[in-house]
Amino acid sequence: MNPIFLCIETSTLNCSVAVFKGEELLSCVEGSSDAYIHGEKLHVFIQEALNQAKLSSKDLNAVAVTKGPGSYTGLRIGVSAAKGLAFSLGIPMYSLTSLEVLAQSPIEVNEGELILAHVDARRMEIYGAFYSASRGALTDISADVVEEDVYSDIHKGNLVHLIGDAQSKLMDVLPANYKTTPIQFPSAQFMGKAILQKMELGDAEDVAYFEPFYLKDFVAGKPRKSPLDF
Repeated sequence: MNPIFLCIETSTLNCSVAVFKGEELLSCVEGSSDAYIHGEKLHVFIQEALNQAKLSSKDLNAVAVTKGPGSYTGLRIGVSAAKGLAFSLGIPMYSLTSLEVLAQSPIEVNEGELILAHVDARRMEIYGAFYSASRGALTDISADVVEEDVYSDIHKGNLVHLIGDAQSKLMDVLPANYKTTPIQFPSAQFMGKAILQKMELGDAEDVAYFEPFYLKDFVAGKPRKSPLDF
């Protein structure tokens, strides 16, 4: 039996809700604005997504949410909504980082190329992590001040696809092997496969103690040695 689950993504300016039945995307409702609309729109989007899927909240087997990093306000709103659904319906809750969701975006990445998924953290700072062409994580999420050579030990001259909302400012300083993509914000419609994997592993969150991943502690410096070294 394919589980029916609802995904919530509120870590950036995009407010996004999707409903899945197994790997099948049944509906997605989302919108973005320079002014955060999450508090006003999230519950409306949840109901619209359920309506489009011809389901009610009682049909849900699970709920999923992105835990960050990203906007403090957006994350609190999304996590609160997910917790409320999990508690009221008695269903498990699962989570992904916002960068995991970005890395699942449907862009073509060839073997040997990398992805730098990131969220703008103001000035020349980002929250970022590198992923392989198969979307496996190569580095932990870190808070970085971006300079031309900051990631040289990781990319080693290989093509890197930028996915996130700080692409224009990053292209001003990063070397020529970095390439922009159309994807700026994570979307709930890209969460399905990874959440299904978590369900299969039984990797649910403890709803009572779950908190957003703010990545508050900022430490400037270059990343650790590349995980591509053998």
